[in-house]
Amino acid sequence: MYRFFFLLGIWLISFNIKAQDEHIKVIKDFITIPAINVHKPLFADVVNINGLVFKDANLLKYSYLQDHDFRPQEGDQLEWDNFKVLKWKKTSTNKDGILSIKRSNADFQIVYLAFYLQNNEWAKIEIDFQSSQMLEVYVDGEKQKGKYSFQKEGEEESLKIKANLEANNHVVLIKSLYSKEESSKWALSCSVKVKNEKNKVELISGLMPYEYMNINHLMNGVDISSAHISYAGDYYFINYKMTNQEGESQNITDVKRLSDGKTKQIFYGNSAYSFEWAPFDNVLTYTTQLGEKSWIWQYNLETGKRFPIATDLVDINGYTWSPNGEFLILSKSEKPKTNNSGLKKIEGMPDHWPWYRNRSNLIILDVLSGIQTPLTFGYLSNNVQDISPNGRYIMFSQTVYDLSQRPYSKQILMQYDKQKRKIDTVWNKFGDSRVQYSPDGKQLLVLAGPAFFGEVGINLTKAKIPNDYDKQAYLYQLNTKEVTAISKTFHPSISNAMWSPTNSDNIYFNVSDRTYIYEYVYSISKKKFHKIELDMDVVNSVDFAEGKPVMVYFGSSISTPKKAYKANIETGDKQLLSYPEENFFKNVKFGENEDWNFINNEGITIEGRLYFPPNFDATKKYPMIVYYYGGTSPTERNFRGRYPKNLFAANGYIVYVLQPSGATGYGQDFSAEHVNNWGQTVADEIIHGSRLLCQTHSFIDSTKVGCMGASYGGFMTMYLTTQTNFFSAAIAHAGISSISSYWGEGYWGYLYSEVASANSFPWNNKKLYVEQSPLFHADQVNTPLLLLHGNSDTNVPPGESRQFYTALKLLNKDVELIEIDKQNHHIVDYKKRILWQKTILAWFDKNLKGESDWWFHLYPNRKL
Repeated sequence: MYRFFFLLGIWLISFNIKAQDEHIKVIKDFITIPAINVHKPLFADVVNINGLVFKDANLLKYSYLQDHDFRPQEGDQLEWDNFKVLKWKKTSTNKDGILSIKRSNADFQIVYLAFYLQNNEWAKIEIDFQSSQMLEVYVDGEKQKGKYSFQKEGEEESLKIKANLEANNHVVLIKSLYSKEESSKWALSCSVKVKNEKNKVELISGLMPYEYMNINHLMNGVDISSAHISYAGDYYFINYKMTNQEGESQNITDVKRLSDGKTKQIFYGNSAYSFEWAPFDNVLTYTTQLGEKSWIWQYNLETGKRFPIATDLVDINGYTWSPNGEFLILSKSEKPKTNNSGLKKIEGMPDHWPWYRNRSNLIILDVLSGIQTPLTFGYLSNNVQDISPNGRYIMFSQTVYDLSQRPYSKQILMQYDKQKRKIDTVWNKFGDSRVQYSPDGKQLLVLAGPAFFGEVGINLTKAKIPNDYDKQAYLYQLNTKEVTAISKTFHPSISNAMWSPTNSDNIYFNVSDRTYIYEYVYSISKKKFHKIELDMDVVNSVDFAEGKPVMVYFGSSISTPKKAYKANIETGDKQLLSYPEENFFKNVKFGENEDWNFINNEGITIEGRLYFPPNFDATKKYPMIVYYYGGTSPTERNFRGRYPKNLFAANGYIVYVLQPSGATGYGQDFSAEHVNNWGQTVADEIIHGSRLLCQTHSFIDSTKVGCMGASYGGFMTMYLTTQTNFFSAAIAHAGISSISSYWGEGYWGYLYSEVASANSFPWNNKKLYVEQSPLFHADQVNTPLLLLHGNSDTNVPPGESRQFYTALKLLNKDVELIEIDKQNHHIVDYKKRILWQKTILAWFDKNLKGESDWWFHLYPNRKL
């Protein structure tokens, strides 16, 4: 479809169809290309291996185009063979609704025609074509039906196409075959009728290719997954994940020269993986698989030479380069002997995890000689943290689970002196951290929770217990063990960090800054953070060259898919490297968005944002969806996502996303509100903010407001329905209905609770575990509630939804439970995720728009 060039402009010929109208409306305007001469192949009369000859209908069935998933408009050009360029033009029917197609004197010709149907809600339609010629019909690129016989004039057979259209602007493409021998007339007529049973549907016919975001845009396309620049700064690679409409994905790694953007090498599929730039020159390393064994390769982009660094590796799951380029640290996985008895004694709470008994150990691989030397052994896993710049020291860690105090695990950090073959313990303390050597190797940059070093990193004015998910940055002097908390008064939460390769005074931080993800640079001497302007809402990753002041990065914005750029660190100049989905979204109309904040009862600003439907009209009334997480992470302004706000808005909803108290990225006081709260503050903020928004915005229908969330947000949905009748519909995906059962079940319940319910347990804080659990207030629910849950969820077990469903059913409440088979906490199966996403929209359409056809199409009533 990228061969078609769309022009600007608007030209809309429209008519309205009501579901109650028995009169059939006629399509009067099409766009079409000139007829194309086609010919039967040589030896068409000779039977093939199946005893068949080539028939006229085969000329229509043959796919001349690679696909039919394109959206033409008047003036677009279609390239054909033999340098022929065909232009799409508008053509109209006569007063009787019959379209005559201009033909030549050739024996066989085909023609493509198109028009668009826009519907404001889910619609069941029937399109009726009348023609004496053969036809094939496609809707949104998918073949619907074909008529493969000719008729005499006056005896035309009807070709009826039945289609279920989700709210959008849909392209109807007709391919027609003309036979000179069969008829002298080439004509067709087309009419459309809405078949919805109960609701009025506005259907508009037009000739423009605009569309609104749909499931296809959510699930398919080309996604950037990583971008990295070489040590010398002359080359970079970008990893892409391409997904088609069949749900088939392929990984592509494109290695390019930075100066001119020319491709040096492309890797497809799983032919290679674990791409890393070596810490010298422009050398790329990667892994290939040969049976059960893996090879690590080195590829010099300048000379074109490549050779294996290591061969026939078994159970290696990763490698780390030493900064001096002399060796690699290999991580080798080890699995315990299989127990075939069918009985398993659980050795502590983590032993519920299927992978818990697996271990990893470290191997030193000398690059020049190829010699592999085991570095670690034993019953604890060992993980590389960093290697000193001169390659002499290796920092690695072990984790020991210890239930004697929060946070129930200790980190043992050790430094190995490769030269002296000596090991020293840096610390053995409760908590978890990531560390990185300074350029001189004398100190560590540490990323950890506020309480990791005791009071050093805590900055609270009200609460007593900090939120350990609010990651902070520290400097740790290796010789004196002195700790400096450098982000203590810096409100954003630290995600990743990297010491500047060109200036040892600077550290780069990727942070959650409220609902944004930004890149900051910290000056050690000035003790100041400075935001780097990278012109996007969510900066997913930044990578720096060592040899030049240049970096590459990629990310997205609230209504813009991912792009990759390069930037000069010194001048700030930027250049676009890749915008893989520019054409994919070229004709997609997005609604506007704006920030909307309010002040809570404590005088604290609660931030939020609004997404507006495309073609928003402030004089109309719109239903609204309120989305939240409510847990410890903010809802970022990223594009797409599992709960795509742009998709909800495209279906005619105002979407309100707010960041209640407890989220990281707003400072430690704000994030500490999450601890031992479990919905009290958050529910009040969601209800107050939603009510206030309706009161101050006349275009929101306050009687048609829905709410939804997942995981902790699913708990919030359940809890909200016990606290208010304000919402007209609610959706909880993987929600928690009883805090005590969640705490003791699942893979991570007790670990998440050691932050969210710090020092509180069912035996010492019954008020929290009972009064804040929706299950114990099920009789207060009056909101139509949809419960969604993967039946293989290991995080929040499906019993959390099942027991709430049981309670509400016994109470005769309006509730539905839909379980997604063989899906975990996130719905990742391609086809199941599409149906799950449609279920969400159909539920809101049913309860907020009074449009139930889609819901009952997906889930017809059954008597069991």
